[in-house]
Amino acid sequence: MENDKEEIVEETKNEEKGTGYTVGSLFPKVSSSMILAQANIDNVTRAVTTFANPVIQSVIDRTSILSTMGSTLTNLALSYASNLSVLNNAIKSMLGFLGNIDYSPLWKIQSLIQGFDFYKYGKELDDIYLQELIKAKWFPVHITMVNAGFFADIMHVLDTTKRESKSRINKLDKVFFNYYNERNLNELKRYWKTRNIPSHIKRILFDAIQAYKRRQYALTVSALAPLWQGLIQNKAKGKQEGKRDDKTRAEFKELILENDCNSFVQYYFEEYIFYPCYSIDEVKDDVPGRNGVCHSWYKKYPSRKTALNAIIFTDFLLELEPIIKNEKSQ
Repeated sequence: MENDKEEIVEETKNEEKGTGYTVGSLFPKVSSSMILAQANIDNVTRAVTTFANPVIQSVIDRTSILSTMGSTLTNLALSYASNLSVLNNAIKSMLGFLGNIDYSPLWKIQSLIQGFDFYKYGKELDDIYLQELIKAKWFPVHITMVNAGFFADIMHVLDTTKRESKSRINKLDKVFFNYYNERNLNELKRYWKTRNIPSHIKRILFDAIQAYKRRQYALTVSALAPLWQGLIQNKAKGKQEGKRDDKTRAEFKELILENDCNSFVQYYFEEYIFYPCYSIDEVKDDVPGRNGVCHSWYKKYPSRKTALNAIIFTDFLLELEPIIKNEKSQ
């Protein structure tokens, strides 16, 4: 800016030659003010340009983005409309296909099964399932205690083996052992942990399962069998002193009636759990007879089947809802 002022002054002096006068001497204030004004205008112009250019560019960029978005949304709308048209045509085609199907065979099937009693058939199938478990000396575990896969495996064995054959019993044993594996036994422990059971009883239950997993089957049976009479008494709200086996059987029967259990459970209980046993010769194999266990009457080391039956029966007892009695009935 200083150089510009010097050039202007120099040009002015050159013009003064021949006239004897100088512009600076005639108009000193005007000349100086014009020079300074021009310099300020240049500074302001540069400042405005420096500030405004990024703002203008930003507005341009955002306008471009909005334009792109608008184009994208337009394309999406067109695509949706196109797909909707295709879907509509497909539905029309499917309805036309269904309208040409001959449904008369289905009406014939309906007429054939119209009088079929599915409830009765299901009850008969369930009875066969439970009967065969008892014949194989397994606690008649209801399907609600396991899952559909277990039930299907049992029915497959019954369908492919002869009744009361050794092959059938061995295959049923395998189904039970495979189902009550370590993972499911751990799940059972976690479930028992959530139940309203005294902590010392829970510890006995957990120890029994741990012993089973270590194949210490005698420890499992010995830990669980003595609990059963007390569990039944507590559930049936019976008195704790002077209990006899026949009284316990009556309380158990009352319990399963109250819980709407099937009669096979009562049969198993009287035949394999609380059956009369007054000597080692009366002990039954593969089932956890309470009297024999409590008296330590063992003809041989308890089997895996005996121990697992004890676990399953204990779980069944824990699941029973207690009998609610008012004070008058007491």
